[in-house]
Amino acid sequence: HSGAIYRSTDGGSSWALTQTVSPGYVIHRFHAPSAGTLWGATGFSDPALASGVFLYESTDEGATWSQKHTVVASDGVAYHTALLHSLSGSEFLLAHYGVGGLFTSRGVRRGVQSSPSSVAWSLVASLTSFYNVLQASSGDLLAGFGELTTLTGGTVHRSTDRGASWADESAISKRGNVH
Repeated sequence: HSGAIYRSTDGGSSWALTQTVSPGYVIHRFHAPSAGTLWGATGFSDPALASGVFLYESTDEGATWSQKHTVVASDGVAYHTALLHSLSGSEFLLAHYGVGGLFTSRGVRRGVQSSPSSVAWSLVASLTSFYNVLQASSGDLLAGFGELTTLTGGTVHRSTDRGASWADESAISKRGNVH
């Protein structure tokens, strides 16, 4: 039940295994936080074996990977990555949802990297899992959130403090998710 990262250097005609990840996981999201750096974040394939989110990093265009950061669920719920977004070279957002307590374990965490091996995580939005984030010309961040448990649809959230806090900015009722 392990996931893996494959790499193609010929436009997808052939693929080679570069990394096998921990049992119970798959690489669910890829992200390029800066030039020359790639991140892969885990989702779960077997929730009984998963216990958090792992971020793998490559600095050689995906040829080799190392485990970079870990976000462990304090409530024992396995996380599944929904979004990775860079705020700067040392700050990023990770949105997730859980399994077991699926609807109570959704959240957005903000990571601040103080050294290559140290990231401070803070929960900046709970019961919410963003699917997309963009920066408006004002500098504010806008995020789309998909509602899984009701028919009221998704919402749009705004942050005016670089992702440290979020407010629901939805002014219309709608159905469906905001991606």
